[in-house]
Order: sequence, then structure tokens, then C-alpha cells
Amino acid sequence: MSNPFLNVIPIYVDVRQTLQGVMLRRAKLTVSGLTPAVSAAWQASHAYSVGAQILDANGNVQQVSAAGTSGAAAPAWSKTVGASTTDGTVTWIDIGTNANAIPHGLPDTPLIVDLVPTSAGGFHRTQPADSANIYVTADGAGTSVELHVEY
Repeated sequence: MSNPFLNVIPIYVDVRQTLQGVMLRRAKLTVSGLTPAVSAAWQASHAYSVGAQILDANGNVQQVSAAGTSGAAAPAWSKTVGASTTDGTVTWIDIGTNANAIPHGLPDTPLIVDLVPTSAGGFHRTQPADSANIYVTADGAGTSVELHVEY
């Protein structure tokens, strides 16, 4: 889940170490504006309004696109981002993993070495980083964190 108010400040340390002939670079990214994780579970025969979000059985966030009442049993959730699932009279859209996509701006895919919370709440890695983003979930009230990465 991306957040338009996310603030990422890269502070490059660029300490280069030779580990078995490999050059290693380190960076610290200070991130603020994270949104807490979605933790609401799906409920049977429940009225849902447009925009409501739940965490499905696959670990993806589903968001209501058409309001209604959920069915008596959980549906077979879509596993494709952007795809819909019909549940009773509710229509859900799979909006992806329960993570903040944090654009890192680094020249290579980073490996998170450490997460240092700078606000209340906890944080955890949600999925491996890719060439554009680091994926971190804020637990509870967490909104800012320092990411120590190697790339």
C-alpha cells in the first residue's frame, strides 16, 4: 500500500567494506508518514461501507469498492492485486500486501539490516525489497522508522 504522504530522507553512509572480495555499501533511510497495518478481520453477515479495509486469509488487504453485507462464509479471496471478489452483496478489491511501499532511490536492490523505530509502535519487513521499493509494515501506532540497509 503506498502512502502519498510518505517522507523518505536518504542519508548515505557509504562505508565500503570488502567481504570476500565484494564491495558493500550501507545507507540509512529515515522514513516518516507510515500508515499502521490493517488488522481488521473479515466478519460474516456484516455491513461494510465503501473504503472499509480488512486483512484476508492470504495476508492481502481487501478494500470495499461496492458497499453491502458480507456472506455467511468467507469468500475465496482474489490473490491478484486490482482484482475483485464478490462476498454476499459486497465487492472487494485486492489492494496488495499489508505493507507500505517505500521508494528507496538506491542504485541496487537493498537488504534491510535493521529497523530502528523513531515513533511508538513496532515495524516488520513484509516482503523482500525490489529495485524500487522497500516493504515495511507499521504495527499499531508506528509512523516513523530508520531503515539501515546494505546494497
